[in-house]
Amino acid sequence: MDAPLTGGCLCGAIRYESGGEPSFALLCHCRDCQRQSGSAYAAGLRVAASGFWVTQGEPKFYVKTR
Repeated sequence: MDAPLTGGCLCGAIRYESGGEPSFALLCHCRDCQRQSGSAYAAGLRVAASGFWVTQGEPKFYVKTR
């Protein structure tokens, strides 16, 4: 990867950066991802934890039960 990837949450409270090489990328079409993205799918990719940094904010962990 040439340049680090940067991004954040929709509200702007969390920012992150990734300098790692993605191990895979995906397009998820589940209902939760459709609602979250407002589209037919949501894009995602996976990098090693050693190549991922939260640069602003404190992430929270949520579990959805059906």
